[in-house]
Amino acid sequence: MRLHRICLFILACVITASCVDLNYTEENTRDEAWTYEYFENGIKNMVFDVYAQIYNNEFESNSAYFLAGATDEAQYALETGAVNNYVNGGWSAANPYSSTWNKSYTAIADICMYLEKIDQADISEWQYNSSYDNWVQQMELFPYELRFLRAYFYFDLLRTYGDVPLVTTTLTNAQANNIERTPADQIVKFIVDELDAVAPYLPVSYLTEVNSEIGRATRVAAFALKARTLLYAASPLFNPSNDKAKWEKAAEACKYILDNASAWGLKLSNYGALWGHDAFFNSELIFGLGRGESNSFEMANYPVGVENGASGNCPTQSLVDQYEYQDNGETFAQRYPGSIDLRVVNPYEGLDPRFALTVVKNGDEWPTNGAQKRMIETYIGGFNASPKYGATPTGYYLRKYVRVQCHRKRQ
Repeated sequence: MRLHRICLFILACVITASCVDLNYTEENTRDEAWTYEYFENGIKNMVFDVYAQIYNNEFESNSAYFLAGATDEAQYALETGAVNNYVNGGWSAANPYSSTWNKSYTAIADICMYLEKIDQADISEWQYNSSYDNWVQQMELFPYELRFLRAYFYFDLLRTYGDVPLVTTTLTNAQANNIERTPADQIVKFIVDELDAVAPYLPVSYLTEVNSEIGRATRVAAFALKARTLLYAASPLFNPSNDKAKWEKAAEACKYILDNASAWGLKLSNYGALWGHDAFFNSELIFGLGRGESNSFEMANYPVGVENGASGNCPTQSLVDQYEYQDNGETFAQRYPGSIDLRVVNPYEGLDPRFALTVVKNGDEWPTNGAQKRMIETYIGGFNASPKYGATPTGYYLRKYVRVQCHRKRQ
């Protein structure tokens, strides 16, 4: 038994002994050897640190920004929003976006180190702990989960940059500074081969696994990532000659998922059920992370004028123009190519129902219940419009991902 564990036990029993290390600190005790001998705060935390890179926000932690705000789909209403750096001149060689390169290779470096040192992991001195058998079962999955994650990060790098360095071992600084990019086709092959190799060892679901933990790599996620990778590889982005063989591989991978969807528990659900309190258990979700209860996203996107509403991601007319009418499939832009007199016609009537679940427009009720329930006014001078600070610059507010019911906290 390690010295500091003996000391902690003695202290817990309130017995003074000369073995107590008065210089004990977390920093000088948790070295590499410690990491591979402790499960919860060592090995498992190291694996989950890699998972954290997937959900590492493009901007500050827990921010409400969407990258849609850097495109024609949305505009972030507040000028101070970091996503506006994409469009206001703040994006430069000296201030680059996005963080895909840094976070992906940070995760890949950690994965390579772990896979090379996995044989060092030894938690046998914990064999009499009541959780020992559970820890061993989880550790058996970790190498396969990490190889999935490495494939995931390479997919992210591939679709962002194309040719990127393919690293599968830890590197010295000299090696890292001299490594060359690998052709995209080879990156695709690496991703597909890795996913084919690990998928059989990953569970279809963790609901029947130890601790029933959610948000971890599954067999379904591996096959889905394989299909998506092959679709990108077959697209004009990476297939300018339109090689049909690449499309055939992509089609086969997609069909495999469709053929097995029912057995895996995948099925379509209601659009509005894709977010909200129980969204993580939605039957459409293949790979995602559940977060704790919070109303910060609602506060950052509720319309100005609603209590605690600060505006935020505002859909643009360009996005609305792409919605289709249910009667003939015509888009909003096709039916109304010019200006519209909203006093005469309601152009939103008959649109795809997903429009009303995505966009808040003038005249909608928001929230849908409670004391604050009222009509949204986005016209100039309206209750939720300019000249109020942060009011929508597009005439629309965001509804998707935002809980629409108002619940007041008891005082």
